Amino acid sequence: GTWQVTGQRIESAAMAGDGSLVLLGSRDNALYAFDVRGEPLWTFPTQGPVAGVDLSADASRIVLACEDRNIYMLDGAGQLLWTYAGSRPWNDVALAPDGSLIAAVSANETVVALGSDGAVLWETAIRMPADAVDVYGQGDNARVLVGNQAAEALLLARDGSNLIHAQLDYDIHAIDASANGALWVIGAIDGSVQLVDGSSGAVLWSYRTGGEVRSVSISADGSHILAGSEDGKGYLLDAQGKVLASDALGDYVLATVISA
Repeated sequence: GTWQVTGQRIESAAMAGDGSLVLLGSRDNALYAFDVRGEPLWTFPTQGPVAGVDLSADASRIVLACEDRNIYMLDGAGQLLWTYAGSRPWNDVALAPDGSLIAAVSANETVVALGSDGAVLWETAIRMPADAVDVYGQGDNARVLVGNQAAEALLLARDGSNLIHAQLDYDIHAIDASANGALWVIGAIDGSVQLVDGSSGAVLWSYRTGGEVRSVSISADGSHILAGSEDGKGYLLDAQGKVLASDALGDYVLATVISA
């Protein structure tokens, strides 16, 4: 079935792999949780718009990045576990599937990694501020994927060391990786959706939409990609870049999520 939420501008979204929990981060200073039927479960209030949200594979941990300069860690019922305060508003946040590593980016030219308890593990400088971050893998094999305003896609090891530096052509608004990191999908300021080889950083294909691409999501197996554009459309593509569906939604599409 389908359902919709009206009245809020949604900035970020996340969903459990089985679709049982849907999280929407809003500009009205709140995170909203819904079940698979669209029934409200709970609301977590913040002091600023929710720019990014992610959850663990078992949906027991939820992390959100907020323009109030805080990273919030919640349990699966929306109860606050801890808060980490930054010096600037946060742009995005990502959580390892096992909940062991949190990575966040802000207007500062750094990537910050936190442990499951909110303690800082490392902070790595990057050349320009980043709008997008993702984490894939678990334990010591967790990897942090960052897209910044210098058109760089950066892959970092769990300890923050650099593994891959891919120089693209346009600033990166959004980034997401398949479950094993073999494929990355990128949304860029030029309106393109790009699929990247996760072992080399090479662009495999690019599809141009009619506006800046603010949100992208790739299925766990890398077979499907969902992208949202400022042309007011959502695009569903396959792994070869073929458009399977394109729906006009009437406004900028700022958040997309695709289930496993």
